[in-house]
Amino acid sequence: MYAYLSVDAFPVREYFTHMLKTTEFSLKEIAEFFGTKRRSFIPWTTLLLTTNDDKDVMLHQDEIGQAINNNYAVMIDETSILGIQRVSDEVSQHRTFSWTFTFVFVVIALLVISTTMNRMVERQRTQIGTLNALGMNPHKISLHYMGYCFFVSLIGALLGLLIGLFAFGSYMVKIFGAYYVVPDIHPGYDGTYFLVIALVVVVCTLTSWASCRKLLKVPPAAALRPKAPARARRTLWEKLPFWDRLGFSAQYNLRDISRAKLRAVMGILGTACGMVLVLFSFGCYFLIDDTVDWVFEKIQNFDYELVISGENSPEKTQELCADLDGELVMLDAVEIAGKAYAPTAERTKQTITAVEGKGLYNITDAKTNVVSLTPGAIGITNRLSKKLGVSVGDTIYWHLYTKNTWHESVIGQITRSPETAGIVMLREDLEKTGEDFRPTLLVTDRDVLSYAGSEGVTAAYSTQNMKEIFLESYEVMYILVYMMLFFSVIMIVVVLYNSGNLSFHERLKEFATLKVMGLPTEKIRGILRQQNLWLTVLGIILGSPFATPLLIAMMNSNGDNFDYYFSLPPVSYLLSAAFVLLVSVLVSFLFSRKIRRLDMVEILKGIE
Repeated sequence: MYAYLSVDAFPVREYFTHMLKTTEFSLKEIAEFFGTKRRSFIPWTTLLLTTNDDKDVMLHQDEIGQAINNNYAVMIDETSILGIQRVSDEVSQHRTFSWTFTFVFVVIALLVISTTMNRMVERQRTQIGTLNALGMNPHKISLHYMGYCFFVSLIGALLGLLIGLFAFGSYMVKIFGAYYVVPDIHPGYDGTYFLVIALVVVVCTLTSWASCRKLLKVPPAAALRPKAPARARRTLWEKLPFWDRLGFSAQYNLRDISRAKLRAVMGILGTACGMVLVLFSFGCYFLIDDTVDWVFEKIQNFDYELVISGENSPEKTQELCADLDGELVMLDAVEIAGKAYAPTAERTKQTITAVEGKGLYNITDAKTNVVSLTPGAIGITNRLSKKLGVSVGDTIYWHLYTKNTWHESVIGQITRSPETAGIVMLREDLEKTGEDFRPTLLVTDRDVLSYAGSEGVTAAYSTQNMKEIFLESYEVMYILVYMMLFFSVIMIVVVLYNSGNLSFHERLKEFATLKVMGLPTEKIRGILRQQNLWLTVLGIILGSPFATPLLIAMMNSNGDNFDYYFSLPPVSYLLSAAFVLLVSVLVSFLFSRKIRRLDMVEILKGIE
């Protein structure tokens, strides 16, 4: 609990009277108190500073130190304050997710627009050829299609902006505000939004211009006729030794893929991105389970926890620990450097954890296995060791926030914790440095909920209650799971539908010819499904290896205090592949039904 009051309201006289009884004052200090310097006796603990330039406040350390005669323990900037840093780290992680998703969906949108405009221009080949033959300015024809694409892409981009800002954005901000106290938090936007919209609209418009330009170069007499089939060439597949042993469907689809490489690439790339998103959703789900098991089964090997008040005497705390057969843990703020006399810019503010080594509060290594600390050495968390460029056997330097006495320690273990970064050591090693062991937690297997509010105890928790709170803090992660599944389905359906639609309409005359020649409808359907299946499987294979490293990188993009470790089990790959295949099969049925309704006379009558 905190109380804020004016300096004029501070009970200086009562405080001085208390200090007079417990501390020796000189006659000069007593005279100053009764003179004009009463405010100098207020026990200030923190000095807040702002600068008039854009430089990092830490660059002013020397001049600040000289101004206060170097009478300070530690100097930190706002990013070293835990609450501010956590909010900043969360925003950084959300920014990483947003840019990743933006990039993926913009690329897919551009591919879809590109192929769709190419198909639309080709289907209106006769109209464009007629207008060209009548003498209409080619630029007017191009502007017509560019205008169509411009307005369609602009409306789609603005609609996406509104939905994202006022629907998904408001919901995410609401959840974010439930865990952090941020004044006047609300969804907003910046110039980046409009930059992305402008980029999408411009690229889509240029795509339609490129499609028209290519057709307008064709002489009007040729444009009035149906497009001639692509010149048959011997493909790479036909040079394979087993080509003759392949069936008709396989040979036909391989030749078609060779003729329509862009369509095939779009189908494979879109399915690969969808596979990655599905694996992301499964990965987040398994990450939560793995982290819960890591924290509450490995690190916190106890059933109850007491938060010890700083006013409690060490003797009473030790006596309470003995009565409860527990273990004391000290958590405190610490400044760490990788070398002696390191400048402020090369120091980091983290947490020191001191344990008694009784096995209730455990330490885990870089692979989350429970390990014992080496006596006389310390452990350093994985990401912090990489940041400082140190490893086992190296020496690091540290001091508590409240003191300016530096200590040096040898690293004996690289440790890992999901939400705590810093150093960890045994109680006996901490006391050997001359520092006091000031426990902040007492962990035990005995029920201590009745101790809440008692002398020297700030709060009492059960592991089950802490686990529930922990899971509530990961509510955003569950939302990400559902959102990624939702968007992955949309992506796979859009990409495969568009790819299938292109494939179907580009091969209408071929399918009609095959039906005239007596090929059964089911056989033609099988040809369509076979190619769709091939592209889907290739996309699954291509996307699978990227899921785990990309997800770990994205999850660990939220600052140095978080360090997640997990691996996707094989079943998640099987489930994701089955899910993507199921969507692919359902999309294939949308086109295979059209084969039966083909009007062969209408389709073939324009062929010369």
